[in-house]
Order: sequence, then structure tokens, then C-alpha cells
Amino acid sequence: MVDWWLQIRRSVSKDWRKGVDSMVLLVSWRLWKMRNDCVFNAATPTITELIRLLLEDANLWMQAGASHLAALGWPTATTARST
Repeated sequence: MVDWWLQIRRSVSKDWRKGVDSMVLLVSWRLWKMRNDCVFNAATPTITELIRLLLEDANLWMQAGASHLAALGWPTATTARST
């Protein structure tokens, strides 16, 4: 996964690298949390739930100051619901 991440980092402009880093960490963290929920709580999440949780997490990160993530044009939970 690290090789993939580094390859993506090299393929985007320098201005976007921090945002890409934030996005990779955010998605990885959410997938890890969902995996643990499946293993330890027998959860059966859907892709729709994953996307909803990713948008919620991204909104929280951006509210906390992850401006580079916002600069990528990451949709907000409100934007995603309205489309």
C-alpha cells in the first residue's frame, strides 16, 4: 500500500500532495474501523454506509483545519445528500 501511496503522491502536483495524504489516511482509517466492526461486532456495513461515514469523517477533519483535504474538492455530507 505504501508503494501505491507514494506513486500517487508523485503523480499529483505539489500543491495537492498534503490533500492526497489526508485523503489516503482518512480512507485507510475508516476502512480499518469498519473492518474491526465486522470482525469484533459481526457488522455487515454497506458501501453506502462507508461513503456516508467517509463524508462525515472528512467534514470533521475539514472543520478541524484539514484545509488541504478541502482544497481537493472533497464533497461535504450536505453536498452529497443533495445530489
